[in-house]
Amino acid sequence: MSSSIVTKIVEWAKQEQTVKAVILQGSHATNQADRYSDYDLSLFCTEIETFTYNDTWLSAFGNVWICVHEKLCLAQQIVPTRLVIFEDGIKVDFTLFSPDILRTVHCLPPFKILVDKENMLKNVENEAYERDNPSLQQFVRCIKEFWFEAYHVAIALKREDLWNAKFRFEAIDAFLLQMIEWHASALNEGQQILHGGKWMRSWVTPCCWEYIQKISSLPSVSWERLDETMQLFRLLATETAFKWHYLDALDLDFNISHYISSLKL
Repeated sequence: MSSSIVTKIVEWAKQEQTVKAVILQGSHATNQADRYSDYDLSLFCTEIETFTYNDTWLSAFGNVWICVHEKLCLAQQIVPTRLVIFEDGIKVDFTLFSPDILRTVHCLPPFKILVDKENMLKNVENEAYERDNPSLQQFVRCIKEFWFEAYHVAIALKREDLWNAKFRFEAIDAFLLQMIEWHASALNEGQQILHGGKWMRSWVTPCCWEYIQKISSLPSVSWERLDETMQLFRLLATETAFKWHYLDALDLDFNISHYISSLKL
């Protein structure tokens, strides 16, 4: 591992008795990282409270600019995390697991083993990039939620209530991203789809990417952006519905989209 900060963490973990294993995940584990990519590290510790009581242990790896405390849930366990930006803008996300979690979790997203003192990771598999297709009900719900929020965006634009429109745009963007991911999966099973739209250009169709570029170039709160976003969502939802034979999901937007058009008059 070329990064000096990861080298420091690995050497520290080897000396720290309560740390039994360290794995690297994310883009650095799949050789897709660039100079700005985070380091996603999972630490398997017998005494997690040693590292959650305070953040002084982080100073062993460099000067800390910001540390944010978050939690995630895995296998019905609350797992603490420390999201840290070190000097020079290097970001490391630490996830603090108890080794006991490996009794119920037998596969994890793609990872590289950096430390494994007791060979506890020998039976943990690298999880393939596979996504379950949504049910028809989930698919329809996403479409309904998108158009519900699009209605509110249009109302806010009509009122010139720009902050509320911005808030509502964030909601439709979330549903658009979900449909973009489903569309990519439908057209190419097994396609590696990165979290949060990361490196989207590499896994969406050229047509979809052309729309994304156009939408991104428009004012963030505008009728033009709403129109382009609705067009893209409708296109992706229609193609995905045909691919998955979810034809009952078609034309759900007919009344709402016509009403939105009337508001611009």
